[in-house]
Amino acid sequence: LLEQSLQIAKELKNPQLIGTVLRSKGENLLRMNKPAEAAKQLEDALGYLDKRDVWLHRRWCYLNLGESYMRLNKDVEAKRSFQSAIEVAAKAGDPQPQWMPHRDLGRIAEKEGDNQKAFEHYAKAIMIIESMRGKFTDPGLKALFMKGKLRVYERMIQLLQKMQRTSEALHYLERARARVMLDMLAEKGFSSKKQEENELLTQE
Repeated sequence: LLEQSLQIAKELKNPQLIGTVLRSKGENLLRMNKPAEAAKQLEDALGYLDKRDVWLHRRWCYLNLGESYMRLNKDVEAKRSFQSAIEVAAKAGDPQPQWMPHRDLGRIAEKEGDNQKAFEHYAKAIMIIESMRGKFTDPGLKALFMKGKLRVYERMIQLLQKMQRTSEALHYLERARARVMLDMLAEKGFSSKKQEENELLTQE
């Protein structure tokens, strides 16, 4: 279907559409665990999207390209792509393609033995995640949003243990463990007619 879409986009001679379809092909190939083929499609997509990217598909192109390079052990190229994803996403005001590159840049930094740099990237990713989560008003949605994102906390905790920064590791452990529960409690608004009981409820 994507091949058919690409042919139509080429017949229309529309660079924006061609770039968009190539990005989708690359993303799909990455899901199929074909990083070399994915990288080729995503590189081609960027050539079409450059300066014509009205909807800023480039942020996802750079993100997926970085992931492709990571799987191919091309860490230098991966870092460059992730940084570009962050820059384009920041211009678009889109946090999703920002926390993910920070997470992966942290993984590369760990691999390179730069634990402090890894810490900075993980901290940035967690800050963006928590900022996004804070915009939800429904506790159930907040809990659902955090699904799949706690792995960043786990990486941070493991890193801090390795760096012998135990108190900070415990801090992030508590943040990860208590985050959803605290959100749900905050929404409940427990109250009593008696002031003394209210004070106790607040403390509890």
